[in-house]
Amino acid sequence: MYFNNQSIKQYSKIFADAMKIEYDTITKNEETRRMFRFTDSEAETKRDGLTFDANGIVGFPKKLAQMFTKNTTESWNKTSTKNAGFKGFMKGLDSTKGFIFFTTDKNTFSSQVNVGRDFYQYCLALTKSGYYMHPLNQAIQEYTEMDILRGDLDKLYKVKSEEKIQMIARIGKSDLPFESYRRHLDNFDVK
Repeated sequence: MYFNNQSIKQYSKIFADAMKIEYDTITKNEETRRMFRFTDSEAETKRDGLTFDANGIVGFPKKLAQMFTKNTTESWNKTSTKNAGFKGFMKGLDSTKGFIFFTTDKNTFSSQVNVGRDFYQYCLALTKSGYYMHPLNQAIQEYTEMDILRGDLDKLYKVKSEEKIQMIARIGKSDLPFESYRRHLDNFDVK
């Protein structure tokens, strides 16, 4: 799909509204907090999750964020914390020149697995070419607060009957690519 300035604005509005809903829905914002690694040592030890660095918050701004954002429901859900996170999200979204959508004809388990494989192959190909991807899946989440926006997105993208948007991402270049930790293979129980 080709994206012009008008279509980018239409999609960006939906993605911004979806992120706002996610921040303001405490159960969903708490899911994010549980996946967030607040210190470098926690990120290195757990080797998964979200970090300040991965969100482009480095140097002195990172030190401030670590001082003022604690791993508590109260701190994470403060208006100032949510506003700072949303501002960072919008900075990235406003720089977007296009999106990639991964869709399937049906919403089956095997189609979800296959899209996951395709997504990671695409990530590797982008990285090899010096590009990076940032998922924007909030609007396709299947919980009540997102129902209207998910419907709006399906209409805008012209999703047909049983089709499903499985993944959405913005693509771009980064001055400061972040190499995230990956869990060690021996941390997985494979049978």
